[in-house]
Amino acid sequence: MTEQLINDLSKIPGSHVPSLTASLYFNGKQATIPDVAKTLGVAYVLEGSVRKSGNTLRIAAELIRADDGYVIWSNTYDRPTKDVLAIQSDIAM
Repeated sequence: MTEQLINDLSKIPGSHVPSLTASLYFNGKQATIPDVAKTLGVAYVLEGSVRKSGNTLRIAAELIRADDGYVIWSNTYDRPTKDVLAIQSDIAM
C-alpha cells in the first residue's frame, strides 16, 4: 500500500514525496514527526494504520504538519478487503 500511495501522491503537482526506501526507514521505529520530516526533507508527514476484521479493512490516515505536529487532515476508511486498491486512491486524493 505504501508504494502505491507514494506513486499516487507524487503525481500531484508541486508535491515532494520521498522514495519508498526512505519512507520505510522509519517503519517500526520510535521517531517524532519533526525528526521524520527533517530527515526526509518534507513539510508534511502522512501516517496511518491498517486493521482487518473478517473481510473488512479499516484504514486510518492522518496528514500532519511537521513544524507544529498538528493534524491538518484525517480520515478513516472501512471497505471490503477486495477494495484495497480503491482505498489507496481515495487516500491519495
